[in-house]
Amino acid sequence: KDAKQDVRIHWDAGIPTAGINQHGRLVLADVRDDATLSHADLVKYCGFGVHEILHSKYTDFSFRADDNEYLDTLHNAVEDAFIEHMGITNKMTGNIENLLTTLVDNMVAKSIEAVDDWADPRQYPFVLAVYLRDHATNKCPLAEGLEPIFAEAKNRLPMCKNSGDTLKIAQWVYDQLQNL
Repeated sequence: KDAKQDVRIHWDAGIPTAGINQHGRLVLADVRDDATLSHADLVKYCGFGVHEILHSKYTDFSFRADDNEYLDTLHNAVEDAFIEHMGITNKMTGNIENLLTTLVDNMVAKSIEAVDDWADPRQYPFVLAVYLRDHATNKCPLAEGLEPIFAEAKNRLPMCKNSGDTLKIAQWVYDQLQNL
């Protein structure tokens, strides 16, 4: 976006992922210059960096749920799928779809091994984020009742133009989960 502030990169050896805040502070994992990385690690670090840069380009951080951490988490899930879709559609890099697909598929593979209870509502935001990504080839198990809700959210996602629209989808999903 033209009106976006500059992104400032901060390197942190203590984080395994990446993040960006509403002030444009992008934190990336600081990997030693002499580190030997596997291909999976390289994809992870590059993928996380690209993902956070997509947030800097497409996310309007002023759209937040009012004092509802779970809704904020659902909103981030929808926003993550939205920004990645935008990056792929706009061909932000030559291999962005492959990079983001590999990243999310690896995250799902690790989660499948680690998560014991996919019916736990704490898993729903991650499951939603994966479900909404057309480029994800690995999917998470869906707890009973989630499929129609997540399918409708996925139908609504292509109509999104901004973070306000993704918040509306997240609010709708939240309301449906309350009724479930």
